[in-house]
Amino acid sequence: MTFPGAMEPAVPRLAPAARFAGLAAVPLTAGGRADPSRLPQPYATEELVQLTDAGARATLTGPGEGFRAHLTRDAGHFPDLILWVANRGRAALPRNGRHQALGLEPVCAAFDLGSGISAGPNPLQTPTRPTARSFCAAEVFTTRHHIAVEAA
Repeated sequence: MTFPGAMEPAVPRLAPAARFAGLAAVPLTAGGRADPSRLPQPYATEELVQLTDAGARATLTGPGEGFRAHLTRDAGHFPDLILWVANRGRAALPRNGRHQALGLEPVCAAFDLGSGISAGPNPLQTPTRPTARSFCAAEVFTTRHHIAVEAA
């Protein structure tokens, strides 16, 4: 699902709150589809995309840079993965329209909209996939993330 609003008001390209079956077919506001996971994009944009039930492993590949980075996480604790797509979309300091990045964030949340929205009913929540986790002060919570980098 795409972010339900605009991350950077002047440059949204992805249709807000849109659902899609795969990254190669994310709906655009102006019609058509795009793959936001491929950088650089031919236009400036700043987007968040939440991949639901994304599995326990994700891989970033830098084809021109000769590497692959693998992120493995406990998908029971963090069932979804947010892609932060930064493609020269923020004109203000310190980015000055030059920042390009693709970030991966494991989450048990509704985007980064806060605990009130994530804990309440929301479009990303299902009976088998929560978007919030309760904690108690005396409770020990342990999870594992692993990041590995290799030559491509």
